[in-house]
Amino acid sequence: MAVLVAAGVAVAVRMAAHRSAPSDEPVVRTNRYEVGSCVTISPGPMVSILSCGRPNSGRVKATTDYPRPCPSGTETVSVVAEQVSVCLSGTSPSPGDLPGS
Repeated sequence: MAVLVAAGVAVAVRMAAHRSAPSDEPVVRTNRYEVGSCVTISPGPMVSILSCGRPNSGRVKATTDYPRPCPSGTETVSVVAEQVSVCLSGTSPSPGDLPGS
């Protein structure tokens, strides 16, 4: 009887370990900040998507799960409420800053 119980425990432990082992398959997460879109940053921080033809805070180069860092050369804006870091690069000039305005 003890042998059967021990065998049952061993099988249960192996099954639990198999279920909790990290998968080699990537986990795909989507969020509302598409790479290439332009955003503006408000206090909070709150990130809003807008046309790239309008003055903005930058263009989305990447997003990461919060609190993972963004790639070098980008500015990190952490949106904790959405558990995402938005990685920005550059800003679009305001219309008054454009040549000929």
